[in-house]
Amino acid sequence: MALAQLTEAYFPATNGAPLCLVRHQWKYNLTYVPITWYLRQLLRIGVLDPKNKFGAKNSDELLRKLWEAWRDKQDKPEEHIPKAPPTQLAILSFAGLDTEDTLLYPLLAHELGHFIDYSPQKPLYLSDELKAKAGIKLEQVREVMEKTLGKQPEPQDVDANLKFLVNQVSTAIREILADLFATRMLGFGFFAAQSEFLKTVAAWPEAPITASGYPGIKFRLKVIFDHLTVHLPGNLAGFFESHVDSQPGTANVLVAYVTQWCNRLLEPDTKRPVPMSGPIAADQQLRKLAENAVRDVVPYLHELAEQVIPDEKTPKLSELFFDRIARLRLELPPSCPTEPPNCFAEVLAAGWAYQIIYGEEMEASKVNREDQIAEYRKTCRLVLKSIELAPLNCAAREDERKLIEQHATVTEDLLGGGGVLGAPHIASRLLLPLDHPKHLAVAPLRADAIRSASLDVHLGHRFVVSRRSRLRSVRLEDAEDERLLAAVGREDVFVPSGGLFLVHPGDLILGVTLEFIALPPDVMAFVEGRSGLGRKGLIVATATQVAPGFHGVIVLEMANAGTVPLEVKPEMAIAQLVLQGMNVPVPKELLYRGKFHCQVHP
Repeated sequence: MALAQLTEAYFPATNGAPLCLVRHQWKYNLTYVPITWYLRQLLRIGVLDPKNKFGAKNSDELLRKLWEAWRDKQDKPEEHIPKAPPTQLAILSFAGLDTEDTLLYPLLAHELGHFIDYSPQKPLYLSDELKAKAGIKLEQVREVMEKTLGKQPEPQDVDANLKFLVNQVSTAIREILADLFATRMLGFGFFAAQSEFLKTVAAWPEAPITASGYPGIKFRLKVIFDHLTVHLPGNLAGFFESHVDSQPGTANVLVAYVTQWCNRLLEPDTKRPVPMSGPIAADQQLRKLAENAVRDVVPYLHELAEQVIPDEKTPKLSELFFDRIARLRLELPPSCPTEPPNCFAEVLAAGWAYQIIYGEEMEASKVNREDQIAEYRKTCRLVLKSIELAPLNCAAREDERKLIEQHATVTEDLLGGGGVLGAPHIASRLLLPLDHPKHLAVAPLRADAIRSASLDVHLGHRFVVSRRSRLRSVRLEDAEDERLLAAVGREDVFVPSGGLFLVHPGDLILGVTLEFIALPPDVMAFVEGRSGLGRKGLIVATATQVAPGFHGVIVLEMANAGTVPLEVKPEMAIAQLVLQGMNVPVPKELLYRGKFHCQVHP
């Protein structure tokens, strides 16, 4: 969903209609597959249409005519199948997509950068202008080889080395250009994710241009960091420094983070002695040619990135940035009641800022490795939930808070005591500051969800379906059986907004509330199914009691007790949350912090 938003926002309109497919893969890596570009190389009119039946003049026109012919053969062409194929098609993949590794999602912006790069008829990184600016001449190669080898090189050896160097330079330019596009799409979040990811790939520092042509880690991060701090509007360091007085606990750490990276990237590399002659010296000097060619073209790559993604379209950190960090510290999704368009960049930037300021310290405080991983995954889940809610919050009404204020008539001194919370108590607690001990957090929140003695909750996008299996039985108290059931007896399903999910007669499925709920220490809750749905055969239940201090979405057990399949849709009203006040708040050490704490899926 987020990558679709980025594609729509940043793909050049002049380069055609894009279709970006995102999938996970087994290998922990990232991949870009330029399907359209491959098709252009493979589609040959004389092979696919030898009699020129379609009258196509080029491969793009042939692909369009083949698509139309296939669509016309369908008995009833589905409405979602367009009359013409997408003019740009690519696959982006990342192993982390099916794990709780949300903080690394910015890396996919680099792959999307390749998609933008490949979208013209000739990829940008292969343009004649770039080739001219980063050219390596045959004479240069011959001169280096003659000087270091002490003899006249064979012509074929010179040609082979020239070809190798040209490929190295092209690869380096391609990767740097994708990095710069990603920086202009996601800003600080991309730099933080890229620097964290690259340290798992190779040792620091590598050669500026490696044998494969990929830029070395230090060189690569230096180009990204320079673009982030110099070429993007709203200088990153300046933004953090301007908030040192108002946000001292967070801005100071971020200023130090930027300064540390600046110093680290400016440190001179330790030079190793290089022989003056021989094959090793020849290899080193030839690599230097490639490195100098890439360094010479970097200023132009900065300009090219600015032309493709102009300043007015780049994301800028706002005052909401520090509020998002505060929400994460309180174990809430870094969402705002009303989001600006394309808030994906700021959400991920806030996620990384929290990780830098608090998350790593929290992980280090845990005794065992499992708890450290759980702490990191909690942060990732909260960020993931915020990404899921972003489209809804972008469409939220600006006057929502005023509508909630109309319900709120209870003063703070009347918020205590037992009994079911009515609309005035619910609204008053929702409006309390985030860090108030009696604050009730619900995201997303709409004023019309507040009822006289309950809060409407809606169906989320995630489901778990029971699959037919050959398991003879499951011992409910056995941990190993529980893991086996999750592996072979269940299937996870994500249904996007506007989609539907069928619950067949006799089926039991697990769903979740769309709302992320955080109960204060003096409130517990009960979930009640809607009677209107029950009369149609859909039974909605849960574990009944939601404990004080619970943070997360609430899992719903849904069963079809009728005789016909029932359609359920994400974001439909599904149940009611009855909030029960307690006479005495639960002590901090007894608040719920079990294995479902901060859950965002069934």
